[in-house]
Amino acid sequence: MTDLDPKVTWPAAVTLFAEEVGKALPEPTQRGMGIVEWRNVSGNRFVAFRPVFKAPANRETARSRWTLWHDAGDQARPALVLHLPLRPSAEMATRLVTILDGWLAHDWTDQEAQQHAAAFADVDVPTPTPKPVVNKYELCEQGGFQITVEADKWFILSGRKQLTLWKTKGDDIRGDSLPLDQLDRLCGWLAKNWDAVAYGKHPRPKSLRDRRGVSACLAYKYAFSEANPDARGDLEAWWQRHAFRAADPELPNIFLERQGDEVVFSWDDSPSEEKLFLIFPGMQSTDARFAIPALRQLVASRFGSVKVEPKFKKRMTEPDSEEGFRAARSTIENVTDQWLVDRHFGSEDARDLARTGTALHPVVGLLRSAQGSTLSLDDLVAVLDRLQPNTGSRFQTLRTLAKGMDAHIDLREPWESGYHLARQVRAEFGQQETGYFDIEDIVKSMGIEVCDVSLTDPRILAVCVGSPQYGPLIAINVASPDAEDPSASGRRITLAHELCHLLFDRKRMRGFARFEGGAAESDRLIEMRANAFAVELLAPIESFKNPDGTWMSEEAAETLSASLQVSKVAISRHLRNHTRPAYEYI
Repeated sequence: MTDLDPKVTWPAAVTLFAEEVGKALPEPTQRGMGIVEWRNVSGNRFVAFRPVFKAPANRETARSRWTLWHDAGDQARPALVLHLPLRPSAEMATRLVTILDGWLAHDWTDQEAQQHAAAFADVDVPTPTPKPVVNKYELCEQGGFQITVEADKWFILSGRKQLTLWKTKGDDIRGDSLPLDQLDRLCGWLAKNWDAVAYGKHPRPKSLRDRRGVSACLAYKYAFSEANPDARGDLEAWWQRHAFRAADPELPNIFLERQGDEVVFSWDDSPSEEKLFLIFPGMQSTDARFAIPALRQLVASRFGSVKVEPKFKKRMTEPDSEEGFRAARSTIENVTDQWLVDRHFGSEDARDLARTGTALHPVVGLLRSAQGSTLSLDDLVAVLDRLQPNTGSRFQTLRTLAKGMDAHIDLREPWESGYHLARQVRAEFGQQETGYFDIEDIVKSMGIEVCDVSLTDPRILAVCVGSPQYGPLIAINVASPDAEDPSASGRRITLAHELCHLLFDRKRMRGFARFEGGAAESDRLIEMRANAFAVELLAPIESFKNPDGTWMSEEAAETLSASLQVSKVAISRHLRNHTRPAYEYI
């Protein structure tokens, strides 16, 4: 057995002896102030190490603290506390590794853990504390969107603004919360529509994708009012899966929609049959990896009073690899577990997808964005076979260029955000505010592989992959009409568009993979920004102004667009965007 240096800390000793005895513990997470956590794959248990913060009066009797936790439902609960000497010994570290492995990997009961721990440690069994009356479900970091449940009521917050403020239409009764039976109906609806909520299945139908807005609430309102009554079926089916009022008609008019790896909430003050809602229209975006586990906890906490089919309940309470494989293969036809395994999508990827609605493996993003297309599995294989392993430095140039720029991304102004980012990128490359931009050369110089691929669906313009395991890739679909443009305008716009995704849409640098076009256009948040970025990068709006600040003539603009190799259609839309009120894009 390895001898320990007296300076070795407890967490380091656990890592060392886990390797020595062949125990595959989860990766530890630093929580600050020396606190370290190990969490199991399903996320319902963890072990926390807490050091002694102040120099003890007697180092011989002082103890560090290890706590075994349950984390199921709506709060964490300590099961056992181990008090161990400040410095680890080889024997104690080995025994502690056995405890961690049994608790995290083998689901020991509290009693089993106590029996093993009592043989070598001072053990405390915490007294259960009463369940708190108030449970807060943070669906967005920094309190951006939250559902709070109390003993007899619940309410929804966006920042400090309450979205459940209402008054009745007749007798002017007012309230700021809703009854729990409405929450139960909402949770039942979430469980039933979990594939749409968590995994992005059932994206916007074409009539809704044609609306330019990020906000599903606003886009649906206009699309429905403009649609032929005989052609509203697809819109209504989509509404049933994305609108809170599909769960209960007296809820606020809130929509929940997956857009890429974001969950976007949007709402307005539309009245219900009985109530007027005293709120302002708004929108909030949050990382799916943050929101999906919180939503699952909320729904699971109400299963005592919500009746749902067993298969839906299982999806909510058992986010395991079986659920992850089911979610991945449910996006398009003919995908099987074996096909996924052959593409190196393994059990760990599947568990990650089940728990968070996202995964590092690019096949998840490709399958999701292939919905509604005529792409075949052969098309997906053709793209996946193009990927090359990441050597560790392929993304460095992208990371360096993007660093700090994403602070300028504004959810409410996707077009303006795209324009601003494009100007910054031009400046970083030493480009003037106007003039030709050699996008193909720039993209390749950044370590991005650019290739051509022929896909069966001509509506797909390109494929973009930026996942950590593989080098960044942009594949242009030569079967798309855009690729046939002799001026190369379509190809140039597509390359610039995909560059925006690789720079700014790899959430926390985790990964990005999507087919461009078709149902992927549902992700309006990132698509509008990337569209604006692409045209401003290649054809800066300042290029189309005369020295006196007026817009140049149509003929002059046409000549300039040809020299910049950007189509007249793209330029016309670009100019129109600069004269249209901002609210039309929200």
